Amino acid sequence: MSQTSYSLEAGLAFEGMLGDAAGGGPTRRSISRANESATASFFGRGVTYGTDPDTQFKLPTATGAALAGVTVHKHGTENVEDNGVAQDETAELLTSGRIWVSPEQAVTPASAVYWRHTAGAGTVGKFRVDADTANADVVANARWLTSCAADGYALLELITP
Repeated sequence: MSQTSYSLEAGLAFEGMLGDAAGGGPTRRSISRANESATASFFGRGVTYGTDPDTQFKLPTATGAALAGVTVHKHGTENVEDNGVAQDETAELLTSGRIWVSPEQAVTPASAVYWRHTAGAGTVGKFRVDADTANADVVANARWLTSCAADGYALLELITP
């Protein structure tokens, strides 16, 4: 059976899609680590260092966790039904550069960048514009480059000193 209908326009972005244009934007830096968590880590989420910080990453579990990077989307994951990076699977973590994420709240370039470490009313690893009481920490070395509504797509720039 052939496809008989399709969208005329592609979506703006998707979680974990790199935002650097060829020949433009800041230098992109990343590290490679394996997912220590028993559950999959979705793309476009902030993660912290694992038990062995040189080889592993995991989702944050408490305030004060160091942001290791943001999981970069890749095609052909080992466990595709998890829609992310499966346990023990290696992923690229963006530490400096631009990446598309789906923030929990509406954002503008003037908004602060926070990273959720405790679920509360949101999703661990997602980004937002406030602390949600005490469930998210500020990311001082990041900024929003575009605006979007809650659960839309915004371009996030990480700036590693």
